[in-house]
Amino acid sequence: DDEKVDAFEIGAKLQSPQRRMRSSFAAFYYDYQDLQVYTLILRGAITVQNFTNASNARIYGAEAEFSITPVDRLDLSISGAWLDATYQDFHSVGQDYSGNDLPNAPHTSVTAALRYEIPLLGGALALQTDATYRSKVFYDTRNVERLSDPDRTFVNARIGWTTADQHLEFGIWGRNLFDETNISDIIPIEGLGFDLFSVGPPRTAGVYARYNY
Repeated sequence: DDEKVDAFEIGAKLQSPQRRMRSSFAAFYYDYQDLQVYTLILRGAITVQNFTNASNARIYGAEAEFSITPVDRLDLSISGAWLDATYQDFHSVGQDYSGNDLPNAPHTSVTAALRYEIPLLGGALALQTDATYRSKVFYDTRNVERLSDPDRTFVNARIGWTTADQHLEFGIWGRNLFDETNISDIIPIEGLGFDLFSVGPPRTAGVYARYNY
């Protein structure tokens, strides 16, 4: 059946007169009826995807973002989200998934970033770093512990120098600096006795050059 959703959102954006402080806030509530979902089931020795309707699902939470420029050339920001996303009255192929978390729906996520510019050689040297945290996630409807990933924190950094006319930029960058395990999905192939992992890049680094028109 077609899925339907009643969606409610409220939010606000605020800014100081000098624009050195900026913030935004939002809260939302989504009530899904007949949410379309995939569930993985075993038929004999074969794992198959069953496409069906959950009776309904409720997703609600809040988001906030705050940024500040305490002194010239220094920008700080932090954003976060709290999420509750669960199935309601969901029964499929003899299984009860009511109360389970939706896949890839962390309860908490936070990102913090820092950027500082230093005048250098007639241009500007920019130092930038950011860190992202997300809480535990499940990758399947059943919320099987084996098919979940614990909380993770990823840290990136970049140093770049830009000419005074801002046409040329050179720098170095690093992503996932602490080499955190980077799982993006887990698909169970239980009929054959294994799980299929999709894994993002480990710690990586490089150099870059950019020309801006």
